[in-house]
Amino acid sequence: MQAWDDLRSGHRPHGPAAHLRTGPGAKHALPPQARFSPCSALVLQIEATIIKMHRTTIEEGIVRERTCLDSWDPHAFLSDRHGIRLLEEMARRTKSICSNERIDCIALTLPGTLEGTSSIEASSRLGIYESVNVTVECEKLRLPPTYVFHDAECLALGEVLLSSSPLHASMERGRETFVYIVVDEGVGSSIFIDGKPYHGAGVAGHIGRLVMHPYGTFNPTFSSHGTLEVFAARPWVSQNVVNEYLAEKDKSGALPANSNPFRAAVAAAANSGKTHLLTFSQLDEGVKGDDTLLLPVLEDAAQNLAIAINSIITILNPPLIVLGGGMITEVSGFSKKVIDYTRRNAFAGSWNETTVQIARAAKDSQVTGAAYFLSHSIAEEQ
Repeated sequence: MQAWDDLRSGHRPHGPAAHLRTGPGAKHALPPQARFSPCSALVLQIEATIIKMHRTTIEEGIVRERTCLDSWDPHAFLSDRHGIRLLEEMARRTKSICSNERIDCIALTLPGTLEGTSSIEASSRLGIYESVNVTVECEKLRLPPTYVFHDAECLALGEVLLSSSPLHASMERGRETFVYIVVDEGVGSSIFIDGKPYHGAGVAGHIGRLVMHPYGTFNPTFSSHGTLEVFAARPWVSQNVVNEYLAEKDKSGALPANSNPFRAAVAAAANSGKTHLLTFSQLDEGVKGDDTLLLPVLEDAAQNLAIAINSIITILNPPLIVLGGGMITEVSGFSKKVIDYTRRNAFAGSWNETTVQIARAAKDSQVTGAAYFLSHSIAEEQ
């Protein structure tokens, strides 16, 4: 891999994505006069359940080529509060699979609270509770320059860049105000006001932490009861379906585990003790089979998610809300339930001024958004 010394000189400023987090005076997310140099980058989509490593060729802030080199379960490396074990494993895999590749820089896109483009202040989903300067730690590990970006922001910006929506043109003018909500391995959101990510006093947008039921299921990740994630995020939907199965399986009249592939998958998850393993495709299969284990769980998820979305509509009244993530785009009918319940609960005056639409770009828009932020950061340093 190319050494960092070939890519920079002097100190490393935070770059433009840091400015995107500063509120007033911040630069537009899509600056029309930015100058980008072509680069070969490694983009890592990081979640608690899976990490995907993509080699990308980036020109003018746009991904021209992308290859997924590896995907792996990071669970065994989420055991220290600073995230060092995770960074060490990431470095080991990067050096192994890219030993003969030119990699100019690395972008990590992940959930959590970030400081600029260099540090993770905290990411409870990844078990990181103490601030870690990723740039410094990766330099110690002899990796190319490494930057961090928020997953929901990358998804939102990728949606703008990849979709045919008029969002793109208005973002370039710095005029677009919208909220992107992702419902996937977790639940999060990104608020864009006048074309710039908005963080309030620092952590605005962590919608998955919103407490829906104060005496509901305890979420150890957030140290809270009844948060939105325990109803709507895929691992929790999986766990809730398995719990329905365990409550029903010994009752007369219950369908046996071998009655269909979905029930078999649920039973396997229950028997293994890994209750979070049902995939989006398996959940979709359960929906298409009208399985009575899954349908009440999805109803509960949709109703709670609708309450959270309606809170955003009522308080912010953004002209546009974009819903994305695997629960929305890969589980048949779920997005319609969510929108129907949101409309039902909404005040007409605010609802009629807000458009709710489904993300048009693929989930891999996260890579596209990260690549743009990465190019923006590098351009600022040159």
